[in-house]
Amino acid sequence: MKKVRVLYNVESMEVAGAERVVLAMLGRLDRMRFEPIVCCLTERGALAERVEAMGIPVIALNKDPKWDLPVIPRLMKVMKEQQVDIVHTHSWPANVWGRVAARLAGVPVIVATEHSVHAWKSPAHLRLDRWLANVTDRVICCSNAVETFYREHAKIKPSKLERIYNGIDLEPWTSPLDTDAKRIELGIGAGRRVVTVVARLLPEKGHRFFLDSLARVKREVPSVLGLIVGGGETRDTLGRQAKYLGLDENLLFLGERSDVPDLLKISDLFVLPSLREGLPLAVLEAMACEKPVIVTDVGGNREAVLDGECGFVIPVEDTVTLAQDMLQILSNPKLGAGMGKAGRKRVEAYFSLGGMVRANEQAYENLLARKRRKNDRKTLIHK
Repeated sequence: MKKVRVLYNVESMEVAGAERVVLAMLGRLDRMRFEPIVCCLTERGALAERVEAMGIPVIALNKDPKWDLPVIPRLMKVMKEQQVDIVHTHSWPANVWGRVAARLAGVPVIVATEHSVHAWKSPAHLRLDRWLANVTDRVICCSNAVETFYREHAKIKPSKLERIYNGIDLEPWTSPLDTDAKRIELGIGAGRRVVTVVARLLPEKGHRFFLDSLARVKREVPSVLGLIVGGGETRDTLGRQAKYLGLDENLLFLGERSDVPDLLKISDLFVLPSLREGLPLAVLEAMACEKPVIVTDVGGNREAVLDGECGFVIPVEDTVTLAQDMLQILSNPKLGAGMGKAGRKRVEAYFSLGGMVRANEQAYENLLARKRRKNDRKTLIHK
């Protein structure tokens, strides 16, 4: 039986949330039924080699960062040459350029995934989203919050929308680790309580609020240590803030790391103080490690983290509540352990990688079948 050729269109395969979702999807996609291709609008990105190691081609178009209209015919050329059956775009700007090109190229099925509640979008952006939805067979949303945003603000028809939760591979987060050796490797003394944030260093991730809260916690727990994992544009600003707050001995900026599972395993608590989200993988990964989590009430965070059961869901920018909840968990290891176990069970039940991949595959097959039925009806009418 002919395999279904699926072109995944992204901005690049850099290390970020949407791109990590695509990478995970590719690793589990049923290759007996589907033949994937990755097309990056700009550069290949750090994850491209891992995609190619799976035997999946990666094509980069080197798009200009601005409104590069010639990228549309280049995209169309790739889609036609690859004879794709489905184009699946991920995040702005791929959701714009990719869908326009797929429509013009006559690709049978067009799917787009929205990975966040994009409150930054202007009325013009939302009108464009609504227009693009009309030429899209399905808009997949990674959480109910994202689906609600696009239904209410972009006025996309509910029939076009489908919620498929992000999912993670549980295995890396459960493999054994010599935690004492890992702490020694990082220079973390015995008995220090560790609070970890895993996120790109961008303003919307809210690291500055974590630092303010950590300074408050330090007054009660002088040996507390914060680990910030990730790189990005706010690194220097956060470094100056940490120095001003007197956190030199209580904070490690670890940059981009390949050992995130190990870093979470040596942590007592995970925090993500974002200003906006869709359904962050880092939160699911911390829960898979049986760590209590504290997140802000944005996007799909409340759908993943049951407040008071798996951790705490707090208001955005509320550094006082964040500090209080951090202290509550750090001072009560039994509470933290119970929350961690509840979080692990919740990820197993609702946010597995297998569940996410199966739901996407089912969406592909349903949409292709519907397109075939529609084409068959047109053929009968013309006869």
